[in-house]
Amino acid sequence: MYTRVLYIFIMCVLLATCSQQQQESDTLTAAHCLEVAEAALANDSIRLGETLLRRTIQLAEASDDWHTNYIAYQRLADALSQSNPEEALRLMKKALAVYEQHPDNERNHVILLDYAGTYAAQVVFTKEEDLYDEALGFIHRAYDIAKKNRMTDLECQTLTSLANIAWAKNDYRQALDHARQAEAVAVQGNMPSPPDLRQGALQVLARSYLSLNMLDSAETVFRQMEPGGDAHLAYIVQSSLARIALRRLGAIQVEDSVA
Repeated sequence: MYTRVLYIFIMCVLLATCSQQQQESDTLTAAHCLEVAEAALANDSIRLGETLLRRTIQLAEASDDWHTNYIAYQRLADALSQSNPEEALRLMKKALAVYEQHPDNERNHVILLDYAGTYAAQVVFTKEEDLYDEALGFIHRAYDIAKKNRMTDLECQTLTSLANIAWAKNDYRQALDHARQAEAVAVQGNMPSPPDLRQGALQVLARSYLSLNMLDSAETVFRQMEPGGDAHLAYIVQSSLARIALRRLGAIQVEDSVA
């Protein structure tokens, strides 16, 4: 308890420090505030982290520190993505606009586009706005850049995003096609963290098979997944296998209750 109180006190002091105008070192102040904001978010101090990110954006814009600026917009969008996807999409578009005025790394471009597409798809569920075309537009651009530059990890990630959006649109055949491509890239590509990326591809692949009532294929893929210590993924795998078993028995009402 004491440690938690001390941590909050230190963060408040740092927030006050970030709020001081330092005309001769605005760029350093923006970068420092970003570091403090990320530390706060990493310690689950969400509101403080968001406040610091907004302050980082102000300082970065005042000092023309475009690199810190677009990263802060990206981090803030990510922090708000669950509670307010519409605002997250707006912020990610700002991050993209800043980046595209000062492009420095194509990997960052792909990541920003993929995030923007994901947030646009999330807005559909909260606001019931049909933003699927916008979402697909962002992610197709991301995929094209990743493929052109042979970024196999981001190629897998964007294909998985395309599969997820197609599945959300009830276009299960298209979802299946993208998921198969993503899984193939994950297996063949030399990527920094293929297990995590492959798990995402396998999840949407299995879900697509299940939606198409291809039960044997769905079960095979679910059994290939390795949740490890991820309790949420373990629940998805086990509940999906239960649904498959129930569907084979024709127990549709029971399956619906499991879902």
